[in-house]
Amino acid sequence: MNASEKIERYGHLNKYEKLTTVSSQKIPGTLVLEAPEPFPGYLEYYSERPHFSSPLYIYFVIQGKSSLEEVARATQAARSLFKGRFEAAYAEIKFPHESYDAIRVRNLDNFSQVPVLQEVYSKVGIKFEKQIKDINDTALLTIKKLFHLNVVQEGIYLDEGELDQGYFVLPYHLKWSEFRELVQRVKYNWITAKSDFALAFFYTNDRIEDVVRVYNPSLSPEFLLEAHKQFLNRI
Repeated sequence: MNASEKIERYGHLNKYEKLTTVSSQKIPGTLVLEAPEPFPGYLEYYSERPHFSSPLYIYFVIQGKSSLEEVARATQAARSLFKGRFEAAYAEIKFPHESYDAIRVRNLDNFSQVPVLQEVYSKVGIKFEKQIKDINDTALLTIKKLFHLNVVQEGIYLDEGELDQGYFVLPYHLKWSEFRELVQRVKYNWITAKSDFALAFFYTNDRIEDVVRVYNPSLSPEFLLEAHKQFLNRI
């Protein structure tokens, strides 16, 4: 591999985030959720961007059980009907007492596009969950998607589409509790670790490759390499 190589990997990203109900600018009566703080580990996220004029991460909650294939096919069909840009991925949302399947949507230009895109998904067969109550709670999110990566070096990648995100490989699998403790050790000992970290894995050559997702608005290959070093020193 070399620094100019581009690769694709299918994988899952796991993280805990607070989700809240979108109360307007949606198809009335449907359950749509928003992540108001999508990178909670980055402490200055709110202070640097206190007000948002465009949606960051929106979740269209699907009625009943769905699948990656169903969402992928619907998204492929929706792209030809929707006049605007968007990215979508299949998501599982697990609250303490309830779970949902959803379509995670990002890169919309404004909130007025939310009901328009919902209508497009409805036309291609997606049925949305009805809103019974307001939600304001932390959920375990599992995002299942194809990752488009630029190789920095073996096992270290920059996200091709999200320039503030990168990934590095862990030597072995960590449980969520172990990962959370590791992140705290890194942040305590590395003064520049003002970043958000999430746990993920890629399918690579018939095996699972456990990775850390790093979010930092000023992410660079050098920062990513140093983050990798800091984690390996404390794992």
